[in-house]
Amino acid sequence: MKLFVSYTMRDGQVTPSVLRVVEQILKKEGHTVFIDYLNNDSEKKQERVICELETSDRVILLITPLVRQSQWVVKELECARKNNIRVVPCILINNNLIEQEYA
Repeated sequence: MKLFVSYTMRDGQVTPSVLRVVEQILKKEGHTVFIDYLNNDSEKKQERVICELETSDRVILLITPLVRQSQWVVKELECARKNNIRVVPCILINNNLIEQEYA
């Protein structure tokens, strides 16, 4: 399954090392993973993000206090809904992704 990870780094809870852990967890489960910060080496970064999102099977949303305030996260969630891509809200606890409610 192809997974797109949506997150914000603004509140300091999601860091490059956290993103690497998330990537490792998901890849270990056999998924193909796109995380913008780690995987986007394109010249047209925003276009690549949208392309990766639109071709994903699921969006993994990393829940942090400021995630709702991120304009990019809001755009990614709108794009996912428009394309009928399921959004799975998660938090990272002790190197485990735990599915959460997102109201």
